[in-house]
Amino acid sequence: MKYISDDQGTMSTKKMPGCTGVMSSFNYVGTEWAGGRKSLLTGLLRDEWGFRGAVITDFNLYGYMEKDPSLLAGNDLQLTYSAMTGSIANADKADIVAAMRTAMHNVCYTVVNSNAMNGLAPGSSVKYGIAPWQYGVYGGTAVLVALGALLGYKAVKTNKALKEQAATLPTSPMMKAARRTKPSSLPLAPFSSGPAPFGAGPDSMHGTRRRKVSENHSYGDGRVCPRLAPHGRPLMPDSFPERRKGA
Repeated sequence: MKYISDDQGTMSTKKMPGCTGVMSSFNYVGTEWAGGRKSLLTGLLRDEWGFRGAVITDFNLYGYMEKDPSLLAGNDLQLTYSAMTGSIANADKADIVAAMRTAMHNVCYTVVNSNAMNGLAPGSSVKYGIAPWQYGVYGGTAVLVALGALLGYKAVKTNKALKEQAATLPTSPMMKAARRTKPSSLPLAPFSSGPAPFGAGPDSMHGTRRRKVSENHSYGDGRVCPRLAPHGRPLMPDSFPERRKGA
């Protein structure tokens, strides 16, 4: 490729490598992790094949993918989180320091021989800023936050309106008592789809439950709710067990 090689604008030609990045394998080669095998990453890849560039590990997730052996083998970058795998164990030892220096040289070589340098010439300055797509991410995030706040406000407002509406509705004494009573302490009446058995007196289970459910209750403003049987239908006066028994 042609490029400007000096301040006078001299055009020069340079041969660029076609590949400057490689990922080492996640698996084993025999009994040794591929990312920590020097004969593979240095002896074969760099010495025999003449590769120049950076080598990055596959996702460093397990304990066998140790950083020190990978540096010594020829890995330049670690694909991981430091919070998950920790830092380099022996960063103060001479062989590890030399391996890190070599790795940094390989990474820098990869960057300067990539499209990150397109359009740059001697004397150029690089400025870092916000990419255009980042503005889109910021704008989308702001819209989602505003939408969530609006939906939350509407939900709170609707809930408040429903509570105010429920407070204005007429309430019978039985409903008020039920609101003040815990659900676990309410008596459970036996289910019945018809009148109580003949002869059920006021002290029997059916008669007592039916009389409690079918008592008149006032709404508080003079109106009286109808007598209801457990099945939800109004009870006629002659359907009470006491009256049938007396008859």
